[in-house]
Amino acid sequence: MVELHELDALEQDALYRELDRRGIEIVEEPKDEEPAPAPPAPAASQESTTDALQLFLREAGRHALLTAAQEVELAKKIERGDMNAKQLMIQSNLRLVVSIAKNYRNQGLPFLDLIQEGTLGLIRAVEKFDWRRGFKFSTYATWWIRQAVARASLPLQQAIEVRAAARASTSLDQPVGEADDAVFGDFVAGEGPLPEEQVELSLRSQALKEALGALSDRERQVVVLRYGLTDAEPKTLEE
Repeated sequence: MVELHELDALEQDALYRELDRRGIEIVEEPKDEEPAPAPPAPAASQESTTDALQLFLREAGRHALLTAAQEVELAKKIERGDMNAKQLMIQSNLRLVVSIAKNYRNQGLPFLDLIQEGTLGLIRAVEKFDWRRGFKFSTYATWWIRQAVARASLPLQQAIEVRAAARASTSLDQPVGEADDAVFGDFVAGEGPLPEEQVELSLRSQALKEALGALSDRERQVVVLRYGLTDAEPKTLEE
């Protein structure tokens, strides 16, 4: 498989049209979802926060996973303002929040707090999801959930210093924290693509790579050279 450079939206649209002209369909391979883990039985001495966590885990496992068709149907209803559909979309993806939050445990924030932050990211994904793009919702939501949990995992002292720096007129090169080599500029939003645009570009890039893998060596070489996928220099058919 060739190594591809990142494509912008216009380049990806052009490549999509070329693949469509050749009769190559881009589809997402179905993936088996892991069932929600059964929560351990709480000890008698555990605090109320543990009880709340157990309740959340049970709620997450109570709702069945959605098919792609069900996701689209719910997304259409959400567009029309159906709050019940929005609630069902959220509830059916809570186990995804739990799965992602597990990767950020033991970093100073209680597991339940990580889950709560991830749920906020999930809600944002439900509100921003565009079913017309053809991507599976869980794939789209993963980015939003991960970003929400990662921000919440920022060490408290570092978060305080970042807020203080944001209120002051300061250089983007000013260090944030004593033991860390991060600078204030690392936490300032740039002028690059919006989060949802980053998600879509990433998903489309992955889909294009999979589609290229279905071509013969000659067909792949023609498409790669025609659109400059290796060196960003498109070639004409004559070349």
